[in-house]
Amino acid sequence: MGKEVEREYRKLLDGACELHVHCSPDIIKRSVTEIELAKMGKAFGYRAIISKNHFTPTYDRAFYIRNIVPEIKFFGGIVLNYTLGGLNPQAVKVAIACGAKEVWMPTFDSDNHLKKAGQIKYDPKRFVENVNFELKDGLKILDDEGKIRDEVYEILDLISENDIILGTGHISKEEIFKLVKEARGRGVKKVLVTHVDYSVTRLTLEEQIELAGMGAYLEHCAFSCIDSSERLDPKKVAYTIMKVGAGKCVISSNLGQIDNPDPISGLIEYIRMLKDAGIEDNMIEKMLKDNPSKLLEI
Repeated sequence: MGKEVEREYRKLLDGACELHVHCSPDIIKRSVTEIELAKMGKAFGYRAIISKNHFTPTYDRAFYIRNIVPEIKFFGGIVLNYTLGGLNPQAVKVAIACGAKEVWMPTFDSDNHLKKAGQIKYDPKRFVENVNFELKDGLKILDDEGKIRDEVYEILDLISENDIILGTGHISKEEIFKLVKEARGRGVKKVLVTHVDYSVTRLTLEEQIELAGMGAYLEHCAFSCIDSSERLDPKKVAYTIMKVGAGKCVISSNLGQIDNPDPISGLIEYIRMLKDAGIEDNMIEKMLKDNPSKLLEI
């Protein structure tokens, strides 16, 4: 990357708020630790980062990262998978009390993910230890009658009362629409539909427009255009962003995998792809700085 190009991207990243990134410690091998990413973010002028882990809380670790790298507002959250009790209101209460900024619905343990991507199997190239998960049933936010489960209502009320971000995770389209409708109806102001371009949770343009109309933000992640298992055409992402409007979109990396670029390099590459596809700098700044900072209230 030449000096002029590097200066261009540094300007775009200055003030960035990264809302979806994976770091060590984790049972999945990661390309960076949280401390390393915070220091890298500081060097590029990042304003804030939320670290996400599918299996453990990140809100507690974030406390220490903020003290080590105080220039970055480093936050965490909780993903409602089986290792944290699934759809567990008590875990959400503790997370909120300890400063969590986002609660995600089930991801790898969701019924939708298990049906589309299968169970996690141990791969020594990807995992730090033998962690085969033999799950009988995937987690659903809906009961057998297609209604929101009582514990999900309780979780939504906790999110609403404390005004933090609701992430939709890896649940199905039907679940996403019912969740967003109920969340908005119960006063949840900050709904972020998780990686709308990811193959497991991919939404059509029409579906994204409808969700944006319901008051949700749509998250577009570098992973979907960069990871070898995805390789989505960035022109399709750019077209969707233009149709939905940058004012209802957020861009994040969803990187940290050991076989992908580091989260900042990958995000720069993603921004380049979007710019080449017609997304203008002011739209990038809206999705990378303005909208995420509103969700974080910083």
